[in-house]
Amino acid sequence: MSEEKFTATLMNPVAKVETEEKITPAARMSSLEGKKIALWWNGQSKGNVALDIIAERLKEEYRVEAVPFRQGWPHGDDVYARVAEAGCVGAVAATADCGSASAWLARDVCALEKLGIPTVMLMAKAFFPICNAEFKLRGLRKASIAVMDHTLTEMTVKDHPFSVLPSENVKTVAEGCYDAVVAGLTSEDDSTDKLVAETRKFVEEEVADERITIEGEGYFDFCNNFNRYFVHHGWGDGLPLVAPTEEAVNRMLGGTKRDRNEVILKMDPGEGLATVEKIAVNCVMAGCEPGCLPVVIGALEAMSKENFCLSMVAQSTSACTPMIFVNGPIAKEIGMTAEGAALGPGKYAAVNTAIGRAVRLCMMNIGHAYPQLRDMNTIGSPNKYSLCACENEDDLPLGQPFNVEKGFKPGSNCVTAIPSQSFMDVEDLESGRPEDLLQTISATIDAVGWPGARGWMGYIHPTPMTVTLFMAPDHARLISKSGWTKQDAKDYMYAKCRRKLWQIRHLIVPRIEDGTICHAHRWLVNAPDDTLVPMFKEPSYVDIASLGGAAGKSALSLNVGRPVTIEIKG
Repeated sequence: MSEEKFTATLMNPVAKVETEEKITPAARMSSLEGKKIALWWNGQSKGNVALDIIAERLKEEYRVEAVPFRQGWPHGDDVYARVAEAGCVGAVAATADCGSASAWLARDVCALEKLGIPTVMLMAKAFFPICNAEFKLRGLRKASIAVMDHTLTEMTVKDHPFSVLPSENVKTVAEGCYDAVVAGLTSEDDSTDKLVAETRKFVEEEVADERITIEGEGYFDFCNNFNRYFVHHGWGDGLPLVAPTEEAVNRMLGGTKRDRNEVILKMDPGEGLATVEKIAVNCVMAGCEPGCLPVVIGALEAMSKENFCLSMVAQSTSACTPMIFVNGPIAKEIGMTAEGAALGPGKYAAVNTAIGRAVRLCMMNIGHAYPQLRDMNTIGSPNKYSLCACENEDDLPLGQPFNVEKGFKPGSNCVTAIPSQSFMDVEDLESGRPEDLLQTISATIDAVGWPGARGWMGYIHPTPMTVTLFMAPDHARLISKSGWTKQDAKDYMYAKCRRKLWQIRHLIVPRIEDGTICHAHRWLVNAPDDTLVPMFKEPSYVDIASLGGAAGKSALSLNVGRPVTIEIKG
């Protein structure tokens, strides 16, 4: 006997966005002759070289006076006025060739166009989707773009950044952008329209209904159809979802006293309106129970704080992702675990996993950080599906809980958002002294590929790139039984976590020479190769928390911002 048809009405998980007022592109110049043009550089590698090459051509052919502007991100709106105050009547902006850097440069282009300054962006074609998403959000429907073409060199890929090129080839590619720069400054062009037509859809945007009806030949067929529909539209993480029916969402809303229509925040990077209801919809999809909802809301609030750098975490080409870390009685109340396999998989980590998954779905459907649209992660990471745990407050060999250390009252329910780039195991089953154990940990922190290992020197867009050490109880007891405190451990790691200059010279000296590392570190250019360079700025850049089961295996989160702790509201 055939199963009866099954039909259900589901709630749309995608948050609405209040786009800004439409920007009318600045009038283009009839001639470049004798004009003053801004060279707007966002600090991306070799972008300044390309700008200088284009400026030389403009000077030779049109007697243009080029005025350099070096500006990091994030930054305030006051910086744009300086371009007009300098008498510049046009701008060339570089470089849109990374995730969050592209989004910020697109924002810069919108602001300059709004001021009446025609601007051309140098862009790697692979990053057009994120630029266009920012253009649409800010209200600029047409932009002038010069696409880098590496087929002009022996590098055969057409749409990738300057940073992958040898320095001698940057000139060739920059020269190839020159005609597009001149055209973009002097005439309206259709480069945006052409690129839109060539770009595949990463999210299907045609469904605006708040309620979606899905049918199936039976319940199993309904589940397949619903999951296919949501994944096709870009709303899922690729794993099976729980159907967000109105009944399920209402049940989820029972976990908070907040009004379902309350707007918690506008969530970066896409500035979707994070209402309590939309958060609840995504919590249902992730498999959360109602008690998890306040934790997820708190996590999103913590992530919205400036030091967390959500715009960078959400859009980076690195594998950045929030790690959610919970303190207080609420963790046990809702069934979280801090013991073995706390980060999953399995029965005991199920609540942790669901909370972390809900945060990721909110980043996608509320913050509009969809993969390949705004989330430009080069390779991806399984950590992006879920990364969540709570502190083992029943076993704290090194003293007070993490949230108390951050200034909250004992017994308070808190959530910490950690902007993790890399998450690494630290195995040491041999050491019997704090010095030896901390040497193992220090030698794990000094990963040259982590930008914190050099970014603390003052890049054009410096962030407090920190380290979070999740110390297994056995390791923590070894430290505490020797009379060492957390601060002792931090001080020791800072002293030992160093690299010889020859190991990182190739990464930092070019950035010193182009001015993106602050002047105070210029002495490193001529320093001996065996000079020891700290891998993080100071001991306060390390946090230590208790997590895990038996055995001498701890973990490190190498971060691209500073962890943010807030109290959870009901």
